[in-house]
Parts: sequence; structure tokens; C-alpha cells
Amino acid sequence: MLFAGAIHQALKDAFEFDAEIGVRAYLSGRSATKWVIAADFVLTGAERVNDAFAFTIQPYELDDFSELLAKSRQAIPADMKRVRRLQAAAAAFLADRSRFHFCFLPTRDRHGLGSREDAQEALADLLDHLRGLPEMPSKPALVRKIEALIQRAKARNFNFALLHNIVFLAAVAGWLAMLIARHSRPEMIMWVFDRDAMTTAFDGIVYDMTFNNFHALCRMEGVGGNRVLLSHATDPDAGDWRGAWFDDLIRAPDYIAGTLARWELGTTEAQPVPGKVADVIDKVIGENPNVVLILVRCGAFGITTARLRAYSKLNANRAAYRHSPTSIADYLGWVCIGKVDSAPSGYRNALASMTALNRVGLKIWWRPVGRP
Repeated sequence: MLFAGAIHQALKDAFEFDAEIGVRAYLSGRSATKWVIAADFVLTGAERVNDAFAFTIQPYELDDFSELLAKSRQAIPADMKRVRRLQAAAAAFLADRSRFHFCFLPTRDRHGLGSREDAQEALADLLDHLRGLPEMPSKPALVRKIEALIQRAKARNFNFALLHNIVFLAAVAGWLAMLIARHSRPEMIMWVFDRDAMTTAFDGIVYDMTFNNFHALCRMEGVGGNRVLLSHATDPDAGDWRGAWFDDLIRAPDYIAGTLARWELGTTEAQPVPGKVADVIDKVIGENPNVVLILVRCGAFGITTARLRAYSKLNANRAAYRHSPTSIADYLGWVCIGKVDSAPSGYRNALASMTALNRVGLKIWWRPVGRP
């Protein structure tokens, strides 16, 4: 059973180096008092080799919120699944430094952690923990929903995989909101989650968990969270034939998640990806300091994280010489993106243990997880 506390510790480990430095520079450099955290997720499908949770944060003010929606709609009028290539306007919008993207790639073995009995016991422990927390606005509703969830979890067909995904989403969304509160002076933070089983299951418990995680993290990290008004976007009239009013805000993380879900990093076999995926990698993710990619490994010995980096061919040598092999081993891998025929010599010498990967003209060098 996944625990929010373990996920938060893993995230803290992942962000304690330069990842949080980049986020801090982005957040502290803006005077906005209101922020949006939009999220989309890609978890299943034949072409999807990774589970991807993508988040896009951007500032807004009340008088320009409609303009924010309009700009999103104009730049990215359709979901990624409905396009063949990434248009220039969409690429410019996604790569614009006024917004910051995160994508978390949890390994699928997280669903096999523990038995059904272990999960039920973990939920009971969670309920005891919640009851002992200081009073907060979100606590009563969350306690009631956890009590109901414990009863549902007794059913033989209970969907524990869905619960794992909900716990992970709420943990990461709460962490990102805490980073905004730590490095800026927000008056309001709004979560905008894609309409999905994770956001509707178990009486919408994901929102209660996210609120609780945010306040708990603020207390642990010494961040003033009580001054922040929290909200989440809802549209009870949305359905299969009518989109939600906030769908335009989800388009950015939709493209990030859709790309990373199809980008296989750990194979030496050449497997073509759609042109739109290569477009997002090349025009949005590569060389963009406002994109943070985190691999999350879940296993019997706990949860660990590692950061992925992307460099173009032009900067591959510079990247290798600037970081020693020892420091590089602190990350999962340094990814070089570019239509090249062979690894640049400096990069190849610095990372002699990496495996060459081919992907529709993209050459990728990858180093397995591990510290020396």
C-alpha cells in the first residue's frame, strides 16, 4: 500500500538539489498571488509504456482568468490524441517560460506492494493518524470518507490499483502546492484535475487527501499554508458530450503526459513513436529548464526517485564536462535528444556505462539507476 508520507519523503529527496532551485527561481520571480495547478494522467493503453502524471503550474489574476482560458484554447484547440503533429503555436505555448511543467513516472510495480490485508490495515492506520491530527477545515470530511473507504475495501473486487493512483496524485499535487506556498506569496491555489476515475471515485476523496497533504506538508516544512485559499475546479454538468469549462487548462499537461507515456527509456530496441511525440520531446521538453521529469520507483524496500534531464546535441558535450560522472550518478539518466549519428566524444567518455537507444532519429544515452 502506498503511503503519502513515503511519497513525500521521496519527492523531498528528488527536489533537494537543483530541481527545487529551478522551481524557486520560477516562482519567486513572479508577483502573481493566484496560481493554477493543472494535471492530466496517462495510465493505460497498448502504446503507453509508462504511467505518467503531468502537472502544469501557471500564475493568473482574477481579471485575466478568462484570458488565460482563451489563450490556452487558441494555442492548443484539441487534445493530443486528436492531432497528428504538434503545431507551431502549440509548441510555442508549451515551451513558454511563463509556465512550469512536471511529469512523474511511477513504476507499475507499485500496485503489487503488499496484500489485501496489508492495504486494509494501512487504511485503518491512516484513519487513526488523521484523527490525531490538529483540527483543520478538511479534516472532518476526510475522516468520514476514509471510514467509508475502509468498509468498501472489504469487498473482494475492491480496486486497490485505483486507490494507489489516487494516493499518488494527491501526494504529488499537495507537494507542488506546498512549493508554491514556500517560494511565492500566493493568496489562492486552484487544482484543475482531468476528469477521470481518480477524481470521482470514493466520493471524490482525492481532493480531501490533497487538501490534507498540503496542510500537513506546510506544517512539516515550516511553510505558512493557512494564508492560502485552496480550491479545485469542478463542473457538475460536464459529460461525455459536453466538456468541462476548465478542459482548456488541461491541454498542456495532456501533451506532456501523452508524450512521456509513449517514450520508452529503458530499451535498446528501436521502436518508432508518432511524430507528435517526437515533436514534443524535441520542441518542448529538450533544453527546457521549466520541465522537470521524475522517475518514481516503488518496491519492497521503499520508494526512490531520480531525475531525468534532456539536452540537445549542441549542448551534450558542455553538459558532460560540467558534471562529473559521480554527480551524474545521482540521477537516473541524462538524456541527449538530437538527430545524430553517434554520441559526441566528450559525452561518451564521461558516461561510458550508458546504453545507446534509437528512437525515430532520436539518439538517447541512458544511465541505469544507482549510486557509485
